[in-house]
Amino acid sequence: MENLFNVILVGCFGSFFQELLHWFHLRNFLPQSKYQKLLRSKGYWIITLLFILASGPVTYFLLEEEFLQGELRAKIPFITGMALPMIIKKIIPNPDTELGATDEKMSFREVLNSYLS
Repeated sequence: MENLFNVILVGCFGSFFQELLHWFHLRNFLPQSKYQKLLRSKGYWIITLLFILASGPVTYFLLEEEFLQGELRAKIPFITGMALPMIIKKIIPNPDTELGATDEKMSFREVLNSYLS
């Protein structure tokens, strides 16, 4: 890859693709009521967007040497971008929380725990 912007963009796209796969998993894993509640959570979408946007620059940082040497192929930033959210989700401990609370709004802790699950 010749352009820094392309490395960052491909890293972001890899993270976006991983989030799509994560949502497909949640659709089949969570009860429909919890899935809908999470789908409407603004906090969850803010965290998701921040992870996607941060994945690009972090991808470049991790692959900077290969980029500067001209040895970087597009699949490597894509895979790295996909891996970053999954790695973070596995590193940060996630205490079990109940998403089926009686109020409609989710607390920031619930949103963060849902993202990391």
